[in-house]
This record gives sequence, structure tokens and C-alpha cells, in this order.
Amino acid sequence: AAGLSRAIGNMIALGHALHGLGEVQMETGDYAAALASLRESLAIRQEIDDRPGLASTLEKIGMVLYHLQDTPGAARLMGAGARLREELGLAIFPGERAEVEANMALVRARAGEAAFAQAWAEGMAMPLEGVVAIVVHQGS
Repeated sequence: AAGLSRAIGNMIALGHALHGLGEVQMETGDYAAALASLRESLAIRQEIDDRPGLASTLEKIGMVLYHLQDTPGAARLMGAGARLREELGLAIFPGERAEVEANMALVRARAGEAAFAQAWAEGMAMPLEGVVAIVVHQGS
């Protein structure tokens, strides 16, 4: 899907396809590849102003960072994604709620409550453009 979307220049589909590819790569334990796919998806979604997609991809990159042992980065990106969801009035789909809550619990447990709260607050406070620029160009 990513190859075809890229070939025909459909950036909306390409952003979705790369996000999905990143999810599959994460599920198979290829976290470096997942991070690369999700970063590209994030850049495309920023370029086309797909704000709901940005929120979802930020949260998914957060979980990749968790698996790469960057717990503060995970909490920051999850906070940034949550803030964007709030700004847009986007609810988490009922089918996703359990996964999102479980992911937050994993990050919170590893970080500790105080460190999680601080990193989450940092993510909630960061301007969207700044978050995207950091993730796409410099890491978490």
C-alpha cells in the first residue's frame, strides 16, 4: 500500500499506510524499522495537516520509544498525542481504549508516577510543530 500510494502521489493514503506498516513492525519486534516508518508517517501527516492522524502517530511512536527503553520520551509523546486529541475533540474508539490504557499503565509503571507525570506534562505543553520537528529530525 505504501509503495502504490507513493507511486501515485496519494499522500493521505501514504501517511495511513506508513502508520500501519509501523504498527506491524512494532508488533513483530522490529522497533527501529517501526520508528522509521512512523516518523515518515508523522512528517507526511504534518505536511498535509492530518491532525487526527498526527495524534495517533505520536501515541504509537511513544510506544515504540517505550520498547526502545526511552520511557520519558514515550510519556512525552503520549501526552502530546492526548493533548492534540483533546484540542480536536477526538475520542478514543471503544475498541482502542483498553490498549491505550494498558500502554499508559506500562509507561507509568516503568517511569514511576512522578517522572511519568512530569514527562506527560511536558508533552502536553509542547507546541505541535515543535513535537513533530523533534521526533522527525532529532529523535524523541
